[in-house]
Amino acid sequence: MYKLLFILLFISNLYSKTDNATQNPVVYAVLGDTIYNNVKKIESLKKLQEFQVYLDEILPYVKEVKATKAMGYKIEEGDTNISKSKYLAKLRKLSKINDFFVQNIRNNFKYSLKHKDNQIFVHSVDSGLLDIKRYQRDIKKYYYAHEDEIEEYGDILSMIVNGYKSKFKKKKKKVYHSLSKKEIQDAKMKRIRKKDKAKQEALNKALEAELINKKVNIRKVQKKELESTSN
Repeated sequence: MYKLLFILLFISNLYSKTDNATQNPVVYAVLGDTIYNNVKKIESLKKLQEFQVYLDEILPYVKEVKATKAMGYKIEEGDTNISKSKYLAKLRKLSKINDFFVQNIRNNFKYSLKHKDNQIFVHSVDSGLLDIKRYQRDIKKYYYAHEDEIEEYGDILSMIVNGYKSKFKKKKKKVYHSLSKKEIQDAKMKRIRKKDKAKQEALNKALEAELINKKVNIRKVQKKELESTSN
């Protein structure tokens, strides 16, 4: 079932790429297709908190990609005023920026696993810029270790999670768009109270153990004093 899910994801992605490719300039398509197919995904990063520092890079990049794509179309139409070498140079420049954001997503994903950051984990997986096939084991392992803490996720993680759950006939988790804000907040508060209660119980046990140890030590001291007095 899980293999079937990834086959469907692959086919869907393939059709999406094929459909996008037919809308992209054919000139230097090997380099251009990746840039043009990723630009909307990169533009969407501006909505994420961890990418706010890159707003000054994202917006000009998107604008330049659109302008470069227009150049590619003009070359296809036979416009001799547009230099192919100049177009190729722009693609190479944009390719490096594209790779920077893809690498950034990959680094964020690894960071989220190491530091147990659920928000960055979800953002990385659902960005569309992470190699899902390569990291599917890490995604599954992390998700099921933090399932009760993850409240919201998008289409990509939803397909992975629900596809994997159905393999074991587990109840599917509702995705964020089917939950109200109040339900999400209530669930969060419930988990916070549960964690606080557990911490308080652990603290009480530690204090109780410390008190017992003190009493035992006091008794030992008193016993020694009594023994020395009797001698």
